[in-house]
Amino acid sequence: MNILSLTAGAASMYCGSCLRDNALAAELIGRGHDVMLLPVYTPTLTDEPNVSKGRVFFGGVSVYLQQHVPFFRWTPAFLDKLWDSPWVINAFATGSISTDPKLLGDLTVSMLEGESGLLRREFDKLQEWLAHVGQRVLRERRADLVGLGRMVLSYPELAADVLAGRPLDRKRICRTFSDCTTAPRKGLPSGCYPLDPFYAERPEAAELKEIKQALRA
Repeated sequence: MNILSLTAGAASMYCGSCLRDNALAAELIGRGHDVMLLPVYTPTLTDEPNVSKGRVFFGGVSVYLQQHVPFFRWTPAFLDKLWDSPWVINAFATGSISTDPKLLGDLTVSMLEGESGLLRREFDKLQEWLAHVGQRVLRERRADLVGLGRMVLSYPELAADVLAGRPLDRKRICRTFSDCTTAPRKGLPSGCYPLDPFYAERPEAAELKEIKQALRA
């Protein structure tokens, strides 16, 4: 069985859920299953060998900065890699941690809003990771075909770039603007109007923009 398990880290504290998730993943691995234990927010701290991956998604530092400081929603990718590195997260999280519930409401709303919220950039990172997961699945013959759906409308060469080991063009990765689905519902050609110059220059782009503005009104 191939299993992807997300586990929420608790910084420098021993957390019951971290210990449970790690122990479960370790046992499943011992029984011959392929388990990827992926931390979110912070790396996990365990009292047994840690089987989680080194990469952290929705890194606590990035999430906090993007939620409270608009500037950090647009910083270069290399800074994101710095904020998301386990040693930086652990450095900020060292020591006792107190959580004020009053500060969590807006953050919770941002998470629920997904790619339309303030933390859109963190969801983008998951999208960028998806193609590499598909490559591994194919390489290890776990599937005959991996479909990326509407992602290829904005970035037709995505699969080719992944297979060739080339860096992904982040500006062309689907950001779920939903123009490709809104347009055909309104009788217009389907395409990625925000990211594909071919569609952006078509007269239907202006028409679609007016339709979306009317829907928001």
